[in-house]
Amino acid sequence: MSERMTAQLVRDALKVSLRFRGMPTGISVHSDRGGEFYSKAYQAVPGEHGMSCSMSRSSCQGDACAGSFIHWLTVEAVYGWHIGTWGEMRQTVSECSEVD
Repeated sequence: MSERMTAQLVRDALKVSLRFRGMPTGISVHSDRGGEFYSKAYQAVPGEHGMSCSMSRSSCQGDACAGSFIHWLTVEAVYGWHIGTWGEMRQTVSECSEVD
């Protein structure tokens, strides 16, 4: 989690995802066309693991999963909580989004 969307942030997120999923190969990693996904640092990660990159324009359908999670997080999980710092927000989001 960060105050800014950066290449390092999305690269780290992809690496975490790969650790949880056991380093699959031969799959396509899909993202929008944001500059952070075009960076050489980010593009290197899928290449190192035998994956290809797929990018598309943002659309309602493409944003549906993320939008659904954000809605759940803000309306059901943390509504009414008093979160004052980025550290508290990181901890809260981490607790709400753990993979069982």
